[in-house]
Amino acid sequence: MGISYDKSTWAINQVIHKKLTLKGYIKSCVNYALLKDKTSVAFPAIGTGSVGYPKDAVARCFVHAISEFSQAQTSGSLKNVIIVIYHRDFETIMAFEKELQRLLAKRPHRLVANIEEEIVEEEHKVKNEKGTKSSSSDNHSPTPPILLGTYPLLDGCSLTIKHGLLEDSGAAVLVSPTSGIPILNGKIPSAILNAAGGTTIEDELQQKYGKGVNVGDIALTGAGNIRGCNKVYHLKLEDYNAQRGSQFFQAAMIYNSVKKCLKQADKDGVSSIAFTTIGTGGFKWPPQLVADETFQAVKSYINSRPSSGLPLHIIIMIFSQNSPENSVGAND
Repeated sequence: MGISYDKSTWAINQVIHKKLTLKGYIKSCVNYALLKDKTSVAFPAIGTGSVGYPKDAVARCFVHAISEFSQAQTSGSLKNVIIVIYHRDFETIMAFEKELQRLLAKRPHRLVANIEEEIVEEEHKVKNEKGTKSSSSDNHSPTPPILLGTYPLLDGCSLTIKHGLLEDSGAAVLVSPTSGIPILNGKIPSAILNAAGGTTIEDELQQKYGKGVNVGDIALTGAGNIRGCNKVYHLKLEDYNAQRGSQFFQAAMIYNSVKKCLKQADKDGVSSIAFTTIGTGGFKWPPQLVADETFQAVKSYINSRPSSGLPLHIIIMIFSQNSPENSVGAND
């Protein structure tokens, strides 16, 4: 693939000072770690930063090199090969995940891939049932910052996280959570109807979905006079209930709903789609669960979508504390 290294202090003696492909370099490093009785070895995603090597090609080299090494070595001290990727480099993360999925599909019995993501969560400590506040000496994990900005994904797609209102996102499609269809309920649907003007959305819902839809399904309508918007996906959601089913069941509702909307956006041939932080307002869904499942759904869908599809710009609107008090928050 044209990537070579002139020298490596980690390479075994037979390959020092020789030209190495990236794949050869990786295999040399893991072999050297094995030779030195090491139990683990860690790599950065070599070349995917300022050097500018193709992320998919780097991922392919890593996955194939490590897979071939694991097949050839059935014993030895080396148990873990770790690839460290900058947590905001979504494109590289997704390139590795896609390559792992491709290899698993071909040889599921030879490679078990566990992609673990550590999420720093703020720990709230409550000392007793009286609600006594923890003292200032209590140790709390830092609150993770909201990483606003635009991040490249695969195949020209991108993800933008920003503050603001859903109806002001400028996206071709807005995903509006509601507890009722065809009669819309909630602050976001009210804001959407107000921005659209007239009764066209309500009339279309009544005509097409008069009998309602199931929880987790979407109802498709036009967008009236909302600036830059062509369609609204009305997502029927229900209140979070920690007593209902398992945590997996709860998470699956958000995950499947996001993927369903993304699939519909591709089917409709639109270039952009905007979500709120679904359900974290009046529906009382835990913000961390919603964040986890939304991003997992985005990554999973982008990894599996046909490369021939149009680039899709995914926008997540987060309620801004600086919005006027009479504004409708994006996550209400």
